[in-house]
Amino acid sequence: MKCSKQTEKMRGRNRNIINKAKEIALAIMAVGIISSCQTAMRDNVKPTITVSLPVEAYFIEKIAGNKVDINIMIPQSAGHSDYTPRPSQMMDLSKSKAYFAIGGLDFERTWQERIMSVNKDLKWVDLSDGIELIKNEDHDHEANEEGHVHAIDPHYWLSPKEAKVMAENIYKEIKNLINEREESIDSALNVLETEIENLDRKLTEEKKKGDKAFMIYHPALTYIARDYNMTQMEIEKDGNAPTPQTYMEQIEKAKAKKAGVVFVQDGYDIEKAEKASKMLNAKVVMFTPEGYDWKGTMETIINALRTE
Repeated sequence: MKCSKQTEKMRGRNRNIINKAKEIALAIMAVGIISSCQTAMRDNVKPTITVSLPVEAYFIEKIAGNKVDINIMIPQSAGHSDYTPRPSQMMDLSKSKAYFAIGGLDFERTWQERIMSVNKDLKWVDLSDGIELIKNEDHDHEANEEGHVHAIDPHYWLSPKEAKVMAENIYKEIKNLINEREESIDSALNVLETEIENLDRKLTEEKKKGDKAFMIYHPALTYIARDYNMTQMEIEKDGNAPTPQTYMEQIEKAKAKKAGVVFVQDGYDIEKAEKASKMLNAKVVMFTPEGYDWKGTMETIINALRTE
């Protein structure tokens, strides 16, 4: 009897040991599963790219699709010369892998050091690399609202020739950033480049028709004027509203050049643009240079410049 009781106790202890071992094994497996899930989640987290302007997001999304998240610093309705980021925007920078800079924006020059201090690992990418930028010593009209002259004209994306270079710069950086080897990124770039080349072809056709001139309130189409041999005449002077004398001088120049369109950007003096259009017998066309819908903006510009 005594023997059988001891045997029973031993069996009970063995069962407890076995059960405990099973619990430990299951716990270890659970830790392994959770750990692997967390690793997979980290691996599947989409990188965030911060950009200065909404127009950059158009190109990034065309190339990367939903493979990245985009943080836009300057809202479409805000001016880029003197914009001050909100504290929440500076906090969002800590999640970004890269900052895609237009290159030459006053905002970028003012805030680059502070932006980099928020995220020491942030990669600063200048999308103007490979573009022949128009410097101020050649064009004295590029200035902000306070009359401060920019070092360069930053609006290169409004020329298809320069937009193609920018697209290729974005492609290279995204390829490195997400370590993407899929053909989807390559084919997306091809589709975007075809879109850009079609717009370039339309402007080249206009260039072949002879001299073309246009007026614009703030000179944002300097790269189109250079790349497609057109004449741009601005209403403002050194970033400030024109005096009556300089206003009429520009109108007379535009008349001599037979300017057929007056461009005006959102937020600028539409009344002066409309007055100029009446004196020139020209149409007024509004557009948003920094806006997300780059293709729509370019089609608006090209259709306004088109000579039947």
